[in-house]
Amino acid sequence: MKIALQDCWSIELFPSPDIRWNFGTKPTGQTGRLFFPLDGEIGRGLGKYLASLEVSVPVVKDYPVYQYKIEAQLSYQL
Repeated sequence: MKIALQDCWSIELFPSPDIRWNFGTKPTGQTGRLFFPLDGEIGRGLGKYLASLEVSVPVVKDYPVYQYKIEAQLSYQL
Protein backbone atom coordinates (compact mmCIF):
# COMPACT_ATOMS: atom_id res chain seq x y z
CA MET A 1 0.00 0.00 0.00
CA LYS A 2 1.50 3.32 -1.07
CA ILE A 3 0.37 6.64 0.38
CA ALA A 4 1.28 9.91 -1.34
CA LEU A 5 1.99 12.86 0.94
CA GLN A 6 2.68 16.56 0.41
CA ASP A 7 5.86 17.95 -1.17
CA CYS A 8 6.60 14.77 -3.20
CA TRP A 9 6.89 12.50 -0.12
CA SER A 10 5.44 8.98 -0.03
CA ILE A 11 5.12 6.10 2.44
CA GLU A 12 4.76 2.46 1.42
CA LEU A 13 3.92 -0.52 3.62
CA PHE A 14 5.31 -3.94 2.66
CA PRO A 15 7.20 -2.90 -0.51
CA SER A 16 9.16 -6.20 -0.53
CA PRO A 17 7.56 -9.67 -0.53
CA ASP A 18 9.72 -11.04 2.31
CA ILE A 19 6.97 -13.04 4.06
CA ARG A 20 7.98 -16.72 3.97
CA TRP A 21 6.35 -19.97 5.00
CA ASN A 22 8.41 -23.16 4.88
CA PHE A 23 6.09 -26.05 3.95
CA GLY A 24 8.83 -28.69 4.24
CA THR A 25 10.45 -30.17 7.30
CA LYS A 26 12.27 -27.84 9.66
CA PRO A 27 16.04 -27.77 9.23
CA THR A 28 18.10 -27.97 12.42
CA GLY A 29 18.37 -24.67 14.24
CA GLN A 30 14.92 -23.41 13.24
CA THR A 31 12.11 -23.19 15.75
CA GLY A 32 9.27 -22.92 13.25
CA ARG A 33 8.32 -22.32 9.63
CA LEU A 34 7.02 -18.72 9.50
CA PHE A 35 8.93 -15.49 8.83
CA PHE A 36 6.84 -12.30 8.92
CA PRO A 37 8.63 -8.92 8.88
CA LEU A 38 7.29 -5.42 9.51
CA ASP A 39 8.39 -3.63 6.36
CA GLY A 40 8.11 0.05 5.44
CA GLU A 41 9.58 2.52 2.99
CA ILE A 42 9.66 6.32 2.86
CA GLY A 43 10.61 8.18 -0.30
CA ARG A 44 10.80 11.62 -1.82
CA GLY A 45 10.78 12.84 -5.39
CA LEU A 46 13.64 15.20 -6.23
CA GLY A 47 12.90 16.45 -9.73
CA LYS A 48 13.67 13.52 -12.04
CA TYR A 49 15.20 11.53 -9.16
CA LEU A 50 13.46 9.44 -6.53
CA ALA A 51 15.22 8.70 -3.24
CA SER A 52 13.85 6.14 -0.79
CA LEU A 53 14.80 4.26 2.37
CA GLU A 54 13.33 0.86 3.28
CA VAL A 55 13.56 -0.62 6.78
CA SER A 56 12.42 -4.11 7.76
CA VAL A 57 12.49 -5.99 11.09
CA PRO A 58 11.01 -9.45 11.77
CA VAL A 59 7.89 -9.72 13.92
CA VAL A 60 7.64 -13.53 13.72
CA LYS A 61 11.10 -15.00 13.14
CA ASP A 62 10.67 -18.74 13.67
CA TYR A 63 12.18 -19.23 10.19
CA PRO A 64 15.24 -16.94 10.32
CA VAL A 65 15.93 -15.01 7.13
CA TYR A 66 17.47 -11.79 8.52
CA GLN A 67 17.64 -9.84 11.78
CA TYR A 68 16.99 -6.47 10.12
CA LYS A 69 17.20 -4.98 6.64
CA ILE A 70 17.99 -1.43 5.56
CA GLU A 71 17.93 -0.59 1.85
CA ALA A 72 18.52 2.82 0.24
CA GLN A 73 17.58 3.49 -3.39
CA LEU A 74 18.14 6.34 -5.80
CA SER A 75 16.44 6.10 -9.19
CA TYR A 76 16.23 8.31 -12.27
CA GLN A 77 12.86 8.73 -13.95
CA LEU A 78 12.62 9.44 -17.68
